[in-house]
Amino acid sequence: MNILMIDTSGPACGVAIMADGRLVYEAELTHRQTHSQRVMPMVDTALQMSDMTAADMDVFGAVVGPGSFTGVRIGVSTVKALAHAANKPCVAVDALEALAANVTAFDGVVCPILDARAQQVYGAIFRRGERLTEDTVEKLTLFLDRVLLLIRNRELMFVKERGM
Repeated sequence: MNILMIDTSGPACGVAIMADGRLVYEAELTHRQTHSQRVMPMVDTALQMSDMTAADMDVFGAVVGPGSFTGVRIGVSTVKALAHAANKPCVAVDALEALAANVTAFDGVVCPILDARAQQVYGAIFRRGERLTEDTVEKLTLFLDRVLLLIRNRELMFVKERGM
């Protein structure tokens, strides 16, 4: 299965391609230009570098948040257009759920966090892949207090985005 994934929900614009379960291309760019100016050139480069076309993709995906409202709209619109043009399905990916899914050999509580600016974080709490709380945005100290109340002496792992 070939998947083209776009993330424009945060300060970095990212594009990745997986082919048959292997990551074949990944790029991330933080630049003063908006994601709307960068995402399609990045998609073109990703396809060229992996010797693929949009028609070779089985699924197109976009991160749907939490994150920048405008950024999410850019990514979702781009993926919907690509999927429509290729007559292929598209999927939505929750950024916090994706971060938590990277933790596989840990039986405790996993708390993915993303920078929401102004000393706030987007956060959620997972255990064994199951979401225990809804996504939230709040001051980091309040989120940490809430996590500590909920975990009840379980092992705890925080997972954050790169560069945070």
